[in-house]
Amino acid sequence: MKITYEEFSPSADLAPYVECYWVHSFTGESGEDSPVQRCLPLGMVEVIIHPDENISDLLTEEQWQQLPRSFFHGIYNNPVYWKIKSNARLFGIRFKPETFSTLFNVPAASLYCHFVSLETFLGREVSGLHRPLYGIKDIAAMVAHCDGFLSKRLADLELQHNYITEAADIIRHTKGNISIEEVSNSISVSMRQLQRSFKENLGTTPKGYLRIIRFRNAFSALESEHEWADITYDLGYADQAHFIREFREFAGDTPNSIIRNAENIRKKPFSFTDSIFL
Repeated sequence: MKITYEEFSPSADLAPYVECYWVHSFTGESGEDSPVQRCLPLGMVEVIIHPDENISDLLTEEQWQQLPRSFFHGIYNNPVYWKIKSNARLFGIRFKPETFSTLFNVPAASLYCHFVSLETFLGREVSGLHRPLYGIKDIAAMVAHCDGFLSKRLADLELQHNYITEAADIIRHTKGNISIEEVSNSISVSMRQLQRSFKENLGTTPKGYLRIIRFRNAFSALESEHEWADITYDLGYADQAHFIREFREFAGDTPNSIIRNAENIRKKPFSFTDSIFL
């Protein structure tokens, strides 16, 4: 089976809200199952759409469960395992979680470690986003459609910049190598207020989000064949034992095992857009 993955940038006006669009394609013999895919925590909220007839299955409590054709998923803190039949694609929209509520008027906290079909979650008002994509083969047209839908939604909103946005930006730009006290001081908000607001809006604490973002950068560095000692130091882990323990918690496996088995069992279904991690 041939598996490909591509990412596409949103329009400039959507860049503060959307990290990227992506397409994950599976091409093979009719009825062929993909290798089991492991999706690692990215610290983002996503819309995932199956534009073709085949729909992926999620491993839940040791049983395979078919996913909705179009769904939201929130921030998650552990690996997710799934597979799909050949000749199918997944189309995704990756949102920055602190701005998700601006676009959809619901907090990302309601999706934490959870997924739900688009229309179950938001009703028919969101049908114009996903239904026109069913059956479309032209990826550029899919991206253009979503850009148009989300840009129109953005234009109809009264935008407000808030300290949650600032805090999340700081955590991402420091690659998670910062204390929550430093984040709190940077935005002039008490740690207690920051803790409460993160939990209410993102579903996790500032520390929880920081750990996910640090893991994401650790994985990206590991994928680029950086030395463990450098990753440990650059991202502020206490020592290599701390790095390995945190990595295993979020990846479900050790760094060595991820490297050794990545190609065989598709441990790395997603590439990483590093533009927000400067």
